[in-house]
Amino acid sequence: SGIHFSLVSMGFVLGQHIDVLLIGALSTPENVALVRIATRVAEMAGLTRAIISLQYKPLLVEAHEKNDIKLLQKHTTSMVKFFSLTGIPIILVLWFFAEEIMSIFGPEFIVGAWPMRIYVAGVLVSLLFGPGSTVLSMTGNESIASRTLAMAIGLHIILNVLFIPLFGPIGCAGAYFLSMIFLAVSSRIMTIKKVGIEPSIFFIYLR
Repeated sequence: SGIHFSLVSMGFVLGQHIDVLLIGALSTPENVALVRIATRVAEMAGLTRAIISLQYKPLLVEAHEKNDIKLLQKHTTSMVKFFSLTGIPIILVLWFFAEEIMSIFGPEFIVGAWPMRIYVAGVLVSLLFGPGSTVLSMTGNESIASRTLAMAIGLHIILNVLFIPLFGPIGCAGAYFLSMIFLAVSSRIMTIKKVGIEPSIFFIYLR
């Protein structure tokens, strides 16, 4: 379990820097700076997710130890609602004022507005699909969480290698967006299959 927890943590940290490392190897220094800023700005949209997850992890573990599926679902539903309520307003600001925000770092960075929007869209996907990876990690399925994350990182790397030479920063952001969709969907599927609860806000309201 400790190994898989470490892999999950390492995977999230690595995932935050893959784009910068690969565009540094495959593109220009100017594009490296642009992607670095775009990714850091987009991370602001997911900041509350990290804080909320820390607060709920002990509650998820406690519910799992009691084998209380209803309580697990309740905590997970609360998490994804908080993700949405706190994250979406930030995402809307970043999306509609992308040029103005990127221009803070210099007029030459305004061209990074659309890559930043794509990164923000990736964060939105992770917020709306809920804390599947966290739930898996806290309910004895950390090996599944680490494997799912590893596959998403592998896809991320492959797409970056394919997209960066063709599309530059836009390709880099697109690789991130597609890998986030893969991680969100696969984590949801595995959470339903292994834990028996629904982590996605879409399907919570459709039920």
